[in-house]
Amino acid sequence: MNTNKSPNTCLCGVSEYMVLACSGTCDLSKVTDRVASKLRDNKVRKMNYLAVVGAGIEKSIENLKLRIFS
Repeated sequence: MNTNKSPNTCLCGVSEYMVLACSGTCDLSKVTDRVASKLRDNKVRKMNYLAVVGAGIEKSIENLKLRIFS
């Protein structure tokens, strides 16, 4: 949930926001993986993969829920 007062507020460097990338085999997923990786490497955002949800990796899912719903 976005708690910012203004929709124009910059979120640059806010560590609570995470990029969820699809890193599958289609061209678009390759692009999202590259962008998310660059954001992570430049310490702009943390990154995780949507596959953790499909794989049922409970620890990662709980971490995502904490970030999304807090």
